[in-house]
Amino acid sequence: MNQEDIPQVDNSQAIVALSALLARPALKQAFGKPYERYRNADANNPTEMPAGPAIPAYTRAMEERIREFNPEYSADNALKIFGSTSQRLNELGLNEHSKKASNTYFPPKTRLTDVENVIAINPYHDRAALAHELGHTVTQRTALGSLMHKAKTQMRKPNIKQATELATVLVPGIASALTPGSNDVATALALAYAINAPTLLDEAFASGEGLGIMKRAGSPATLGQRGRLAGAFLSYLLQPTVSALAANAAGNFLDENV
Repeated sequence: MNQEDIPQVDNSQAIVALSALLARPALKQAFGKPYERYRNADANNPTEMPAGPAIPAYTRAMEERIREFNPEYSADNALKIFGSTSQRLNELGLNEHSKKASNTYFPPKTRLTDVENVIAINPYHDRAALAHELGHTVTQRTALGSLMHKAKTQMRKPNIKQATELATVLVPGIASALTPGSNDVATALALAYAINAPTLLDEAFASGEGLGIMKRAGSPATLGQRGRLAGAFLSYLLQPTVSALAANAAGNFLDENV
């Protein structure tokens, strides 16, 4: 057997794959660190532009937006916003959200409340978070947005979530192993993003509508608020990106050395 016929192990690809997996917790913490103040805001440490005072104006702006394609929509009858941890939320069996924002949607056939959406928001949190949650209320009433929301909800179920996380690694890895050469990182990323498309699109649509709500309410998002919304979206991109890069490196390693 000639020397050139012996598979040569490229240690750099193994290092890239291992580094990507080990770096994920550190990257997740790094993304979250700048936003600790906003998550932990309270009466003694409010953000510069707290959500509480903006609730009436933002709700009206959201209602105006929805009425552009659903003239009969009424926020008074379809939406409740709790500006803190609420006993009412506990009665509904929902988690407490004193330090973050959430929007729980109740489809007509499974409704546990007299409204369609229940939003919980820390009133001292930045109002861009409120706008984002209201943006979810808008997108849930469009055909594509409703489809993405339903798919994302299904993907959050434990078994499906585990299957999605596994597919995010296996599919890009197999594709990389079967594709000749090493110039296939874009394909690996595209596959990972496609698998996670419902969540990524749902969050992107909500932020887009949220920015529109802020502008319509007369308080366009500042550069910092846009940056925080972008950072929040990047946190959703982090997992499929790291998984795809690690899988791509591992797949190329197998392609070239096995």
